[in-house]
Amino acid sequence: MNSLLKSISITIVTYFGLKYCNSIYQKLVKSNVNYRENKNNENKNNENEDNENEKPKLLDRDVSSIIASFINPVYYKISPRFKSIDKNTLCFVYHESILYHLNINNVIDTFNKCTLLLDLDCYKVLMVNPFLKKFIYDISDSISLLNKINKDIFFCYCPYTDILEKHINIIDFPSICCSPLKNVIDFLEHNINYINLNDLYWDDLSANPLAINILRNNIGKIDWCTICYNVNAGELLLENQHMLDDPIWEIISASQTNLNLLRNNIEKLDWVELSNNVAAIPILSENINLIDWHQLSSKPEAIDLIRNNLDKVDWNTLSLNSSAVDILSNNLDRINWEFLSMNSNAIDILKNNMDKVSFSSLLQNKNLNSILEFYSVIPSLYKIDLKRAIIKNPVLYSDLIFTPDDDKNKNNYNLINNVVHNKISFNKK
Repeated sequence: MNSLLKSISITIVTYFGLKYCNSIYQKLVKSNVNYRENKNNENKNNENEDNENEKPKLLDRDVSSIIASFINPVYYKISPRFKSIDKNTLCFVYHESILYHLNINNVIDTFNKCTLLLDLDCYKVLMVNPFLKKFIYDISDSISLLNKINKDIFFCYCPYTDILEKHINIIDFPSICCSPLKNVIDFLEHNINYINLNDLYWDDLSANPLAINILRNNIGKIDWCTICYNVNAGELLLENQHMLDDPIWEIISASQTNLNLLRNNIEKLDWVELSNNVAAIPILSENINLIDWHQLSSKPEAIDLIRNNLDKVDWNTLSLNSSAVDILSNNLDRINWEFLSMNSNAIDILKNNMDKVSFSSLLQNKNLNSILEFYSVIPSLYKIDLKRAIIKNPVLYSDLIFTPDDDKNKNNYNLINNVVHNKISFNKK
């Protein structure tokens, strides 16, 4: 009996002991899981906090003012009370950081303000901003959003052909005849058989350098006045000289680059306008006595012709010539200092003659680097004026960004790219 009770007692104790131990084990496991979950959540929170701290914040006031003024010195003025760049201006910055601060309504609002001001250069900059691409596609995917903007301008400046193809049924083809984008004009040409040709704006097409194929296939539709402004239309004009009236030759003299067309009509040329046409320098070189030196003296491309005729040049407009700096440096008494202050290559002459610099002209200097150079060397008395000149300098217009690979734009683009992208320090909270 005693041994039976002892055996039962051991069994009971063992059962409840194991149960208790299992309970303890489960609590330990649960506690460990909770600990790990809490630790993971804590790490995630820390990571999110770090990421939040690492997010680039809005640009500081001075830099935002400068960027804003580059885009449109008339409209995009930043109040000194603002501590960060406004949403409209932010849309023009080519940097991924803008995605943290913009939404689709900001982009739509900026499109509409450009439209209201008929500021199509700025509109073009917006449309090719790679960091706005997602917003542009989102707008194109929604009829209700498209209805909030001017669709004609949107399609005219749309660099994405798939968007055009998707909306072919609602595109107003006459309104895209003036597009400066090759993909848009190619789209028009590809679909021209489905369009009533009489509805197209042939004056816009005739002046459009990208539309030569369309014009060649529709000679009877050409506007022979506006095509004279088309720098790519020289061959067409040469083939159809019988269509050109005498008054048109003033436009041709100033605009056309086809030397055969010009040479074949020497007696019809306007020599004042021709002297302003750098493509005509070979013809001008053969007719020195017919040159208008006021026009030609400002042309960097004509520097050899100018060097050989210093007794004939106009020293006022020569002061604007970026290739004539060595000539000007040896003739300081003949310089027009107001014009020289706009000369993009005259920085060294200007730095050595600070008392002659015209700051009102300096702000029109197309070389941003020259103005930034001045900021570091001028006396403190003038730094406020120069800072205003920098802020008001309208150097950043669409062509510098829109065609950055063009040789003539590459240096300015790289410079502006450095100022807008690399030299901006972002503020952290």
